[in-house]
Amino acid sequence: MKKAYIRKTLLAAMIFLLASAPPLRAQLQKINMTYLYAGNTSIYINNVDRADSEIQIVCPDYFELYSNGNLKILPKADTAFVDAMHNRNISVTPFLTNNWDRTLGRAALANRVSLAAQIVSAINQYGFDGINIDLENLTDVDRANYTDFVRLIRESLPSGKMISIAVAANPYGVYYGWAGSYDYAALGQLCD
Repeated sequence: MKKAYIRKTLLAAMIFLLASAPPLRAQLQKINMTYLYAGNTSIYINNVDRADSEIQIVCPDYFELYSNGNLKILPKADTAFVDAMHNRNISVTPFLTNNWDRTLGRAALANRVSLAAQIVSAINQYGFDGINIDLENLTDVDRANYTDFVRLIRESLPSGKMISIAVAANPYGVYYGWAGSYDYAALGQLCD
């Protein structure tokens, strides 16, 4: 009898708390981010404008890697685009890609101290709002170096600049192969 009373009291308290709390959806801020690639400044601006103010962050294809793991800033990187996006209250976080090339990704991680400094320098030079990292086709062997690379960027980024990462969906908690290259818990503490 006493256990039933306690269960009913706890259930009533939980229902009261859930009913009095604002809906979860109201607590979350909706953010729309999009990648922009295979275009130029005018195409990118046109595509963003077609989204009718629904985008908060754009990730243009401005960063790749040289074979030695250094940052390759593509010629299309454009401060006029950054200014146009800022005038629309849109953040610009170019994405860094290895184009699914494991050798390039591993070269980047081997050169992570220098690469992190190069990325931060480019963010400051172009007025970017941060970086989106999209290094893919690495494995669980690369997990620690990948996390350290993100940590180095986070520690060097000026206040207010963001870092995000494209990661593999991993609903089963796989720790090997491609999905194994991400330490989801650690990266979650380092990224926005």
